[in-house]
Amino acid sequence: TTMPEIIRRAVDIAGMQGRYIYVDVDVDVCDRSVAPACPASLPGGISADELRHGVRLITSDKRVRALDITEIDASIDSDDQRTVRLAALLVLEAAAGLASR
Repeated sequence: TTMPEIIRRAVDIAGMQGRYIYVDVDVDVCDRSVAPACPASLPGGISADELRHGVRLITSDKRVRALDITEIDASIDSDDQRTVRLAALLVLEAAAGLASR
């Protein structure tokens, strides 16, 4: 089963009977190497690209009405601020998903 299939199934379940969906994006699902500012991230998590594509796919569904990005402690990010930059890219992906509706 692919991530797009899982996302579609989850959105269909969450949006049953016309319900609106609120999405909580926990960035700590990513591999520790791409999200060092997420205290709960571990080696073996998903890639930044997988999370970005997932956010775009989720927000392209009209039933999704709100989204937040969580589990980032900017004060412990790497010198290159990769976690904070990933969060900014997630905002852009969400905007692109919304625009594609």
